[in-house]
Amino acid sequence: MKKTVVKRQSLYIGLIILFIGVFIIIEIILNLCPPISRDALIHHLAIPKIWLKQKHIHPIPWSDFSWYPMNIQLLYAICLWIGNDNMPKYIHMLFGLACSYLIYGFIKSHLGKKWALLGFVMFFSLPMIVWLSTAAYVDLGMTFFSSASIIYYIKFQRENSNQLKYLIVSAIFIGMAMGSKYNALIVFFFINIAWIYISIKSKKNYDQSMAYGLTFFLIACLVASPWYIRNLIETGNPFYPLFNHFFHRFISTPSHPLYCSQLIAEPSVNAITLRHILFNETLLETLLIPVRMFFQGSDYQYQYFQGVLNPMMIIFIPFALIRRFRHQWMLFVLSFIVFYVYVAFFTTMHQIRYLLPIFPFMCILSVFGCHACFQMLDNSNIYFKIIRWCLVLTMGYLFFLNVQYLHHRFVEIDPIPYISGKETKEAYLKKHLSHYEVYAYINEKLPQESVVLTFFLGRRGYYLNCTYKHEPYFGIHLLQCMIKNAYSEKAFHAYIEKLNITHILVRKNLIEKHLSERYSPEERQLLNKRIQSHFKLIYYQNGYVLWQVKWH
Repeated sequence: MKKTVVKRQSLYIGLIILFIGVFIIIEIILNLCPPISRDALIHHLAIPKIWLKQKHIHPIPWSDFSWYPMNIQLLYAICLWIGNDNMPKYIHMLFGLACSYLIYGFIKSHLGKKWALLGFVMFFSLPMIVWLSTAAYVDLGMTFFSSASIIYYIKFQRENSNQLKYLIVSAIFIGMAMGSKYNALIVFFFINIAWIYISIKSKKNYDQSMAYGLTFFLIACLVASPWYIRNLIETGNPFYPLFNHFFHRFISTPSHPLYCSQLIAEPSVNAITLRHILFNETLLETLLIPVRMFFQGSDYQYQYFQGVLNPMMIIFIPFALIRRFRHQWMLFVLSFIVFYVYVAFFTTMHQIRYLLPIFPFMCILSVFGCHACFQMLDNSNIYFKIIRWCLVLTMGYLFFLNVQYLHHRFVEIDPIPYISGKETKEAYLKKHLSHYEVYAYINEKLPQESVVLTFFLGRRGYYLNCTYKHEPYFGIHLLQCMIKNAYSEKAFHAYIEKLNITHILVRKNLIEKHLSERYSPEERQLLNKRIQSHFKLIYYQNGYVLWQVKWH
């Protein structure tokens, strides 16, 4: 009997390791292709490329993303310096593996290797993690650092504060997370609230607990401080460009260098109102978004949260919270999940990627919940056996959904023609990026000293070799400035000179749609007249228009 159990466990472990190996190998193959993911081309790779060109890492005035914390982009800059822009994707994938290993280690210490492997594969095979593991983003790095911080915080509390090293490691990790992405500030804020709560609750050790909390706070701030000190010195706002409305009351925060004095700012609309306007969602549908994300996610569709999850991450959690199976740390983890979701729900756009720091802990709770289910069904009764097999089949089906997504991602990236040599890098990029052809024309035909202003191109500038500029709203505000100044030939000329550009690159269908929706025929006609007098058309193909400023 024991030999049969051992064989089953060995088979289970072997299948899980094989499953993980297949995912890793396929992701390695996918990452051999050139970068094509949106945010990588906007800033995760684009900003390090500009750093190398300028030979410094100062913020770029026209790029709001260049003010963000960039610990991970420093690693990407090294990769670009040695001439390899595939390596950042592998680094990001390694952060996903490292985060999966954190989950594995935490579960193993409680339930053993078999359940720990389930937690590893549950996280690493998650569709959103697969997508991110094949893109040069920073989210998995920030999630690894923040998850490690929380896990070491739990260890510190579990050791009754006798292991000060856990406190220090936790603080260093959350400092690294805050130096990687602003979203980690939510995690940092939560842990500090937890310290205060624990200090108040433990009346006998209040002073010691507060001292630990202050130590944690100072170490974390010190580790993250370089980026925040830089922003404070440059702008007066350590979190620039976030919270500008608050800091603007006390200091004069810098305005965008491409904007004009006549600019009328677009009224801000919160994410909830925006969803109602765009998708006509009811209040109930909006409130259920944190649950809907696990069932309705879809890549590249904002309505469906721009990402895909798996229901297995949520359906087993209630079983972990049953009193006989519940651990003391679970309430802390559950509080973190609820707190993070609540803050993100009201302060960010409703995208799955912005909730990433809670997913490792949802996986942990889900594994404990699944373990609780099997414990409750540990009975030789035939009905219990049937239910157990139904549970196994359900888990198998849910993991099949992850495999199905991996296949979808493989088809989307389509690596075989490129890595087999049948397709050149240029051909691959033209196939996947509609704007690459005009970028290739600019790189080949325009002088190196050219300065290109991009309009309605989604700010993707990585594959441009010359200097380029854009603004956070894709060109909407710049267009408004042009029209405001178009009433005077002199004013329009002065504004174009202020931009300090040689060319303007436009996606024609998008700018025409925006003009027709926002501006009168008279304004559009006047703008067209000024464009004709100030710019020379030098390229028009596949919906992209390139104008040269006539005095350049």
